[in-house]
Amino acid sequence: RDILYFGYKYYAFPLWKAENEATESTLRNQPAQISTEITSEDSVVLSLGGDLMPYTVLRDADTSRLWDEFREFYFGADIVFANLETPLNLAKPASWVPEVMLNDMYFNGDRELWEIFTDRGRGRYDILSIANNHMLDQGYEGLEATAHFLQQEKVAYAGWNKHGVFQAEKQIVERKGIRFGFSAWTYSLNRCKPDPQRPGELNFLPLNRPDFDSTRIVQECSQLREKGAEVLILTLHAGNAYQAFPGETVRANFQRLMEETGADVIVGTHPHNPQPWEFHTWKRADGSLAKGLILYSLGDFIAYDIFKWCHLPLMLRLSFTRQESGVALTGCEPRFGFMHLSRNRTLRLLDFAAAQ
Repeated sequence: RDILYFGYKYYAFPLWKAENEATESTLRNQPAQISTEITSEDSVVLSLGGDLMPYTVLRDADTSRLWDEFREFYFGADIVFANLETPLNLAKPASWVPEVMLNDMYFNGDRELWEIFTDRGRGRYDILSIANNHMLDQGYEGLEATAHFLQQEKVAYAGWNKHGVFQAEKQIVERKGIRFGFSAWTYSLNRCKPDPQRPGELNFLPLNRPDFDSTRIVQECSQLREKGAEVLILTLHAGNAYQAFPGETVRANFQRLMEETGADVIVGTHPHNPQPWEFHTWKRADGSLAKGLILYSLGDFIAYDIFKWCHLPLMLRLSFTRQESGVALTGCEPRFGFMHLSRNRTLRLLDFAAAQ
């Protein structure tokens, strides 16, 4: 059903409207709530990007100016995060995504693709999610190869636990004395299936279903807090592709997970196109109010799906500042890119506002 629904929207009728008018009104009219200016030198700036994918147009010769307009904005933060939606098993040939998807695809990247993702070494990622529907495209061997590659590049990752053992300290990044914990999960593995002989390795749960069991997510987030994480970033590869708004079940699940884990920010990936964000407020068990930022989808990032909505990656810089009451989200600076493919096949990430 998931595949049929995906194909229906991809080839025929993408969804422009939300499931109900109240949701659409709420998400269209979110108040700013925090500053859009990031000025404090004491703040830690977290940069967020969406899906890094191995599309055929991503070639070294055609991407030399890809990052010119966003290099400093995205890579100039204290902590840089994205979703690595392709294994990197350099022992096997790369497997590219065509612009038009007609059958099952099993992704794999190579060194050239990694150089494009990192602006040929001028940029760097501090931590990546590898929990997504393509994480098993090259099997467990490819997953282990990806983890090994990232370790060599000195990039942390979240979403896979070798031998089923979660090591919280490896998913915590500290800057300016503030510790950020990252937890990453996926709702799907496409046609791949987890090995029953390797339990607890994959952060894989039915995130799109109502009333799914969230115990593992809550436990992992609790362990991150116990290890000193003052800011909790929960990334969920979930939702449905090619629609402008999150579905009602997905929205309810994201809000429930924020309340159950106490996440400060939820980062949604997988829908390929950007979706709205919202500030969610709830009451803790002790009666105090808590608030967090839910980003339902950042969209494709470095990729080039033929579907036009996917050419609008959403990037954000969030600032966190230590205050008397603790570490707080004090600034949010969103920017939309526009992935432009010229007639001579040169690919550039342009500023959407300036490109209109």
